[in-house]
Amino acid sequence: MPTIDLNARIIPIETRCWRLFPGSSYRFLDVFRHSEVAFLDMPGLVLPEGKLGQSKDLPKLIRRSEIVLEKLAKEGKEQAPTVTEDELKNFKVGRRRQRNQQALINFFDHAAKGDLIITPEPLYRGKILIGVFLDESNTAVEAKSPRHYGPTPVPARRIRWLKEIEENTVSSSLSQSLRHQHPFSLIERSRFPEVFSLAYDSFVYGERHSSVLFNRKVDYTDRETSLIGLVSSISAVFCEAVSTGDQDEIDLLTALLSQASMEYHCQQAADIHSPGFNRFISSTATALVIAAFVASLSLLSACDSAESMTATLANIDYVNSSAPADDACTALVSETTDRILKTIGSDKLWKMCQAMKDAEARAGLESSAKIIK
Repeated sequence: MPTIDLNARIIPIETRCWRLFPGSSYRFLDVFRHSEVAFLDMPGLVLPEGKLGQSKDLPKLIRRSEIVLEKLAKEGKEQAPTVTEDELKNFKVGRRRQRNQQALINFFDHAAKGDLIITPEPLYRGKILIGVFLDESNTAVEAKSPRHYGPTPVPARRIRWLKEIEENTVSSSLSQSLRHQHPFSLIERSRFPEVFSLAYDSFVYGERHSSVLFNRKVDYTDRETSLIGLVSSISAVFCEAVSTGDQDEIDLLTALLSQASMEYHCQQAADIHSPGFNRFISSTATALVIAAFVASLSLLSACDSAESMTATLANIDYVNSSAPADDACTALVSETTDRILKTIGSDKLWKMCQAMKDAEARAGLESSAKIIK
């Protein structure tokens, strides 16, 4: 049975996004990437039992790590430095140590499994790295960075790095915020949706639904723009009709001549340089219907006749591998997309499939929803 996977991540509303600066001169970036960990520049730090925010010894533990760093710089990295109790006397918790203390508490106490982490590369590389925390908070693994610390370990969190993003594709405000050299801090909540869109091609976060149409090749023209506009307009009208129970009263001409209520239309962010993308964001399921509609056209365009297309259409199944099996949004997208394709009629649908085939060949038009055969 031909299957369309919406591939839309269901993001819990409590999920947060964090910024991590990868050390002075970005020196830990390659360690983070290749070891799939992240850590703060605190070698030899021994984490106390329980939450760091409740530990009275945390300032002393941070001071111990500072001394380890000083000795590594002075004595070399051949062996792990030792720190005596006398060396831990008479220090003050100033602004910098307060900042580092809060960074540690954020990193180990507050950053939760499933939270996103984003870290910049040097400006000349023009990239940013985005990943996800793999373990629950208050857990740590031992990491090594021989180039910087020799055999001295450093407590770390496991990260699955998802993507490396061109920095010039993110908003200037997010780009600038990543250059704050605070070791580890929470990104402003207003920027969460943008970070989610960088990590996941399609997602649902509260009432926000998001999907992407990519143009993978070099020749993006107004023909692709027209096809995408047609798909998005039809999707909005049918999504409203199915959601309100009026689907039996709508036909293709009505869909083409009508405008849905504003909540069923999408905000659109586009970068149509070649290659590029069109991102759709809606407060209803319309954005996911657009992705499913385009993926369906791609699937059907591989048929060698209108008759074969009609037979294939009857058997398409829609799933979301990133959502529970009983997800209501998936069911709504499935019903709406199926209704659209069957209402268009075989002759017109065949012509849309040929337009899709042309768009794939010319511009590499591709949906964030995936075809599973």
